[in-house]
Order: sequence, then structure tokens, then C-alpha cells
Amino acid sequence: MIDVHLPTTDGRNLVLPRYTQPEKELQLLLHQLVLTLPDQPSPRLEELKKKL
Repeated sequence: MIDVHLPTTDGRNLVLPRYTQPEKELQLLLHQLVLTLPDQPSPRLEELKKKL
């Protein structure tokens, strides 16, 4: 999982948490075990931290 941080023009930070997609072998294993991965989390806005 990674978080993509994009600064906005109004001084905030758009955070897009993303899960990577499994390779074909892992997808097959997940299917055989009847397991599913969670949905992608919703984006969120954060205030940018001020540098001292």
C-alpha cells in the first residue's frame, strides 16, 4: 500500500491511499482460497504541515 500526496492550490494536501494489484499467481491463489482484497480507501484532504 502506498499513499500518493498531491498538494492543492489552496494549501492543503490530497492524499490518495492505494493498494497495489496482486500478480497473476497471487490472484489465482486468492481466488482458490475464496478471499477478496479490500476496496481502495477514499481520498482525504489534509492541512499541509508548516516548516519551522
